[in-house]
Amino acid sequence: MRKHGFFLCYAPLLLLGFSLLACGSASQLESISINPVAAAAQDSASGTVQFTATGTYADGRTVSPLSVFWGEHASWIEIPDPGGVAVNRNGLAQCTTFKGTIPIVAIAPKNPDMPLFAMTMATPVVIATAHLTCK
Repeated sequence: MRKHGFFLCYAPLLLLGFSLLACGSASQLESISINPVAAAAQDSASGTVQFTATGTYADGRTVSPLSVFWGEHASWIEIPDPGGVAVNRNGLAQCTTFKGTIPIVAIAPKNPDMPLFAMTMATPVVIATAHLTCK
């Protein structure tokens, strides 16, 4: 009887512990900021602008650079794509033929354990926008 009493007393604590492990302890992504917020490609000698994403999590920690999809790399999210602007997977943007100002978009999953390649249209995401001017 003593063994059962011990088990019944601590069973709820064990279940709580296993539940926390199953859910994971990773804090969700709350926001993304992009630096610079706005830039003009012609202000750079190379004609490129390096955008960097910083993620802020629910537990207060920040990660920079944050791994994100940039611009047209997330084809399943509607992002204006006039052509003439290229943004690589590291956030390096370049104007080729486009003239004007275009949003540069960074997208990442809220769940920090989800790889970018596994994202779908149903994935909860965080999105941030900066602007690139091309003349």
